[in-house]
Amino acid sequence: MVLIWLNLLGFLGLTGIAVLILIYLLKPKYQQKFVSSTFVWQLALRYRKKKIPIDPFRNILVFLFQTLVLVLCSFILAQPRLISESALHTSEEEIVILDASAGMRAKFAGEKGAETRFERAVQDVKLKINDLLIRDDGVISVILADKAPHFLVEGAGRKDFSEVVSALDGAVCSSGAADMETALVLAQEKLFLSPSAKVTLYTGTQYGDLGGAVTVKNLADPSREWNIAVLNCSAAIEENEFVFSVEVGAFGNISGERILHVDIKGAQNGDGKKTDYALRTAVGFEVDANSAEKQLRKTVRVRATDVACGGKQDQYFSSFEEVSVYFSGLNDSISDDDSAMIYGGEKDSVKIQYQSSDPNTYFYLGFHILMDVMQRERDLSFRQVYEGETPELNGFDYYIFEHNIPKEIEKSGLPRDGVVLLWDPDREIEGLGVHFGETVKLPAFTYLNSGAPHPLTQYLDASRIGVSEYRKITGYDESFRPLLFCGEDPLLLVKDGENEKIILVAFSINQSNLSFERDFVTFLYDLINYFMPRTLEKYAYEIGESANLSCKGTSLEATLPDGSAQRIEEFPARLELLQTGTYTFRTRFGLEKPDEIRKLYVRIPQAESGIFRVSDLKAALETGEAAGTDSRDLFFWFAAAAVALLFAEWILQFRDIV
Repeated sequence: MVLIWLNLLGFLGLTGIAVLILIYLLKPKYQQKFVSSTFVWQLALRYRKKKIPIDPFRNILVFLFQTLVLVLCSFILAQPRLISESALHTSEEEIVILDASAGMRAKFAGEKGAETRFERAVQDVKLKINDLLIRDDGVISVILADKAPHFLVEGAGRKDFSEVVSALDGAVCSSGAADMETALVLAQEKLFLSPSAKVTLYTGTQYGDLGGAVTVKNLADPSREWNIAVLNCSAAIEENEFVFSVEVGAFGNISGERILHVDIKGAQNGDGKKTDYALRTAVGFEVDANSAEKQLRKTVRVRATDVACGGKQDQYFSSFEEVSVYFSGLNDSISDDDSAMIYGGEKDSVKIQYQSSDPNTYFYLGFHILMDVMQRERDLSFRQVYEGETPELNGFDYYIFEHNIPKEIEKSGLPRDGVVLLWDPDREIEGLGVHFGETVKLPAFTYLNSGAPHPLTQYLDASRIGVSEYRKITGYDESFRPLLFCGEDPLLLVKDGENEKIILVAFSINQSNLSFERDFVTFLYDLINYFMPRTLEKYAYEIGESANLSCKGTSLEATLPDGSAQRIEEFPARLELLQTGTYTFRTRFGLEKPDEIRKLYVRIPQAESGIFRVSDLKAALETGEAAGTDSRDLFFWFAAAAVALLFAEWILQFRDIV
């Protein structure tokens, strides 16, 4: 910061010092005489002569304070101000804002080797710095306006020429949106320090009034640029068949039809056979580049049973691996939005096996209720082991053993590829780590109480669950966690290990009211969501958004579109999506079951496909004094000092005044 004076004529006020001196020279002088008439006054006079003479020193201070007040008043008239050194630079200064949004990737359609808008902007800035820095000895600052705008270079001069060129060569246009508002704030802060600087914005968006300091160079060219985009796509089941909805957009001077491809991979109808389908449909576009909108949007619906699209009337399927949606051979201005992927065509499969020595309908009814509740996202299947049948010990996600424990478990142990629910077991299981005592028969219906909070019981009201008898648990190892109690006796234990997931309930459902309460279905619902959460909440995102991740196993291995890998072990997790394309997530299970793979697709923002956008963003960036009013004005400080000196002078002369 440098101290400058905006009004040098104010220093004429220093002539007041000469006037003050003249006043002191012409001031009449009086000789002080002391006369004593008594002996006491003679002694007082003798004592006074021995004191230090204060009056001459006080007079000097008064004169000094008055002189300083005149000096400060002159300084105030000269309008002192602290301002940056760059603001004092007499040569030209420019602030460049480079729009680095995905829309700046647009190029002249149909031209091989055509440069993008961003590349053309960079080249123009390079030509600018040759004159600005070398010939005019000027100063330049470059702001890259992407998701997080920042200075590529700031206050660079002739000696920084190579640094500026290197920074421009390394600048990358993003695939997302630009935070132009923040970029303009950075430019405004720079203008506060350099009021005479000029701001140049390179963009493809039409903005409103950004202020007199901003020159907008709009690189959009409706005569040579046009774009057709897949803006969004999704799959839904209607009338027992998949319907693919594709939102498409056209921007610029476009007419005629384009062929939209919908390629379905891995379609099946529950029979294990996978089939691929290739559907085609013509989409008509009529857009006038001279119109105000310069755009057209429409939604195209495609069915595999539509013969006009190349389908067949009997092409029904209940699931698919992936669907590729694209326009072929467009050669338009932006290629990143010519295609998209649809994932999520496979529901999460949940296989449940129920075996009981005294079967009841409560489990069957409970899970069938959940089949309806969760049908959009999960495919629940329920198998009951009847008398004389042998239960399976692998291939299921949940194994429910009620009352009598099968002999097969004694031989091979509990299943290790799924969650095991032991409900009212009639005996101890070797190696389980839980020990039983006698059966406790209660004189009256007794209601339970909850233990420590846990996702399995977070929605249960234990005070509504009553039992008339239960099996006493006399001990359990530390790998189990008690969740429900009758008095001080634990009745529900959970073991959530990496290789073993076990729930043990020590009372019979027939000796409780649980089956009549909604808490039973709630418990089954939480049982599925806790041990088998969905990996992804949705399968399509825009770049810059974040995906919430869960895990059925011990970890997720994420493979990003650029091929890099990332391991995630703490859940729930949140992953910021910074690349366009397909993200693949592989679930690693600690249990003895194969990996599960899920995918999601990330596209550029819909708004960026509209390459002739009009923004309502406004700013008020001004050059000159209007932008420099935030520089540090020293009027207050000099005035405060002058008042303080006047007050000090008043104190020194207080005795004479009174």
